[in-house]
Amino acid sequence: MKNLDLVGIARPFCSTPDMMKPFLTGEINHLQDHFTPDKSSFLKFFSAGGYYAKQIIDLAHNIQPNLGASADAGGLFLMKHEAKKAFKKRFLSYRK
Repeated sequence: MKNLDLVGIARPFCSTPDMMKPFLTGEINHLQDHFTPDKSSFLKFFSAGGYYAKQIIDLAHNIQPNLGASADAGGLFLMKHEAKKAFKKRFLSYRK
């Protein structure tokens, strides 16, 4: 019996959502993951999470994935996105 990494299988769909049906029906057997980690980046701990978070958020807003986004762009996006959420939670919650 083979093991399946559900997170690992979901990541390529974030950048190629139109390939989900062909992959699940067996028409294709491989998906290319467009994210390329940058081991030298100071943002390496945030880069993959930020890259995929940005793709998912863009897809939710009907924006096509940016397959050329860099690892650093993903890391910066995640830090900015989380800081914005924290700011809203901390300061805008007092308005209620």
